[in-house]
Order: sequence, then C-alpha cells, then structure tokens
Amino acid sequence: MKILMYTGAFLPRIGGAELVVHHLAEGLAHIGADVTVGTFYKSSETLACDYTLRRMAPIRGLGRFNKAYEKYKKYKLKKLIFQTKPDIIHVHYLFPTGYEIVKLKQELGINTPIVITSHGIDIQKDETIKYGLRLDPQIEDKIIYTMKNVDKLIAISEDIFSEYKRLGVSEDKIARIANPIAYDILAQPTQVSKADFNIDSSVPVLLAVGRNHPKKGFEALLEIVKIIKDKNYPVACLFVGREISSLQVVAAQLDITDSVMFFEEALPAGVEYRHKKYAPTDFIANFFKIADVYAMTSKIESFGLVTVEAMASSKPVVAMNAEGANGLIKNNWNGVLVDGGNEQFADEIIELLNNPGKRQELGENAKKQAAQYARKRVAEKHMNMYRQLLQTA
Repeated sequence: MKILMYTGAFLPRIGGAELVVHHLAEGLAHIGADVTVGTFYKSSETLACDYTLRRMAPIRGLGRFNKAYEKYKKYKLKKLIFQTKPDIIHVHYLFPTGYEIVKLKQELGINTPIVITSHGIDIQKDETIKYGLRLDPQIEDKIIYTMKNVDKLIAISEDIFSEYKRLGVSEDKIARIANPIAYDILAQPTQVSKADFNIDSSVPVLLAVGRNHPKKGFEALLEIVKIIKDKNYPVACLFVGREISSLQVVAAQLDITDSVMFFEEALPAGVEYRHKKYAPTDFIANFFKIADVYAMTSKIESFGLVTVEAMASSKPVVAMNAEGANGLIKNNWNGVLVDGGNEQFADEIIELLNNPGKRQELGENAKKQAAQYARKRVAEKHMNMYRQLLQTA
C-alpha cells in the first residue's frame, strides 16, 4: 500500500506531532507499506529512516502566508501527489495542512481517501491560557469544514474523540488509535547512570520534558520543587525541552537553582541523524533512565507522548488530574493523579521517593501499559483502518 503523509513542521524540530509522524511512518514501513512523508520544513540534517522523506524547500525570498507562497505550495503538493500516486493520504493537523489537502482534493477531483490526525492545538482550546487554533473564529470555520470533508479522523485520545463529537462528527467517521512511541528502545536496559549527568547517585531525580509553554505548567513545577526543598528533602529536577532555559529566571527567584537543571532538548528515542556523534546527555532515553519519578504538570494535553515514553521506561508518573493525563494514568496503579494544588503534588512526590517498593510497582505497571503504544502495533491498527477505508471508498 502506498501512503502519503503530509505534515507541517517536522524533524529535526522536536515536538509531539513531529515524533508521531516519524514513528508512524517507521512502523508502517516496517510492516511493508510504501510510505512517503512530505513536508515544507527544510533542514540540512540527514534523518536515518526507512521511509521516503520529501522536503519541499520553499523558494528563497518568498515569504510565508502570502498568495505567491500558497500557489507554490499547491503546485508542489499536486506534483507530490501525482508522483507518489498514493492509495491513502494521511495528513497531520486539521489546519492548515488538512484544510489545504481537502481543498486540493476537491480541485483535482481525485478519489484518494484522506485521513487526518489532530494533535491537540488544532482541535482543543483553552481560553484561560490562550491555547488552540479555534480561538480564531475564521480558523475554527476552516477546521470544521475540513472535518466535514475528510474521510476519516484519528482520535489519539478519548479527549480528542469527545471534542470531535462535540463539533458534530459522527462516530463512524472517527477511528480511535493512540500515538506510537519507540517502545523497543525505551524499554531496554542501559548502562547510563546519574553520574553521567553529574548528579550524585543518592539524590532523587524528577524529570519533566516538553517545550516551555504555559499549558505545560512548568512554573508550577518549579514551585513544587521549592516546596520539596523547603521540607528539607534533597531532589534534582531536570527540565528538557525547547526554550526551557528561560525558566532559569523563575528558578533564581525561588532560590532553587541548586535543585534544578535545564537542558535545551535531547534526541528523541528512535530518532537519529547520519554522520553525527552523540554524548549520553544527547539522548532523551537516558534522561528517562536516570529519573526516579516523571512529573506531569500539564493543564491540557491531547495525548501526552513524553509521559507515555516515561511509562515505557518503567517510571511512575505524578500528574495533575487534567485533560490528557487522566486518560493515561490510573491512580495508584501506574502513577498518581493529583486533584489538589502544588502542596499535594509535592507530598505525592515525596511519598513515592520514600517508598521504593511502590515506585517500582507503579513503574512496572506503567511499562506494561506503554507496550500497546509500540510503533509497530500502532502502525498495524492504522493499516487495518486504511484497508477498511479503501474497501468502502
């Protein structure tokens, strides 16, 4: 089966959607699909992958979001579709990529089924933190138009499924398929230790991964670290992600600089580039391995990819009982859900750190649950959905 995936931003930019596209394409390729990933995100890095990657570089000097650029994109997308002759076009994000492909399909008059995976910001919205593309009424109209004219929508979580339904999408148009992760890499043992990160082996390590965005609640986590420190409990909290170093100012104000470490991204599990050399701190899998507890303070998530990666690494998760986390964490089985504020969150972390037996039990259960997100298993679910869609097309 020939599958064309179209996405906006892509690796080496690190984000949940970028990783999902890569892992899904790899998984599909490993079970025999002919996969092409098309993107306008340019890079000089050479990604090691088993699928075909087509970077459609924009013309130099041609600014984004003007009519000339839109015409150029349309031309390149038409060319890509005609060259690859896909059986399925799988688009990531309802807008702008999904909207572009739906309009292009109508213009070309092709019968190729279109599948779209929403990744959160294009379907969820939270006015309190100014999150979500649908906060713009014009974009919201285009998102709803796209949903009405697509053949299948992927719900990566129950929260996304519920949002589709609230917007009038019928259940038979929705496929419930979670995001994939590089489980085989994350679940395997490693020789890495806290010493590789210049951390004393006796100091408990908390970990938080993600870009620095208000929805992640990282400032709240810094306050939680402050509470833990004030209770005379030694801890090292590691933050890893894009623009994460800007949190240093807040850490200094809270007088906890000796209890936190900031890292501007690390290479995701299952992602490598040719002709590059790496150190232990370059791999996110190593951060998961040295952590004792994964802290998830997000206010809203579509799925929580890095949380699942932590689970695959046998780490218990302490999370705010919020959209995204409550679909992954079963309280006191594979982690802890916190209904209260920062004080309770800090107490739950301390309780886990003081109880290695419970920590191990929750971590083992987390690893068992995360196995269902292995990219080959998720790819097989997508392939079954593609086949059914082609039979009814």
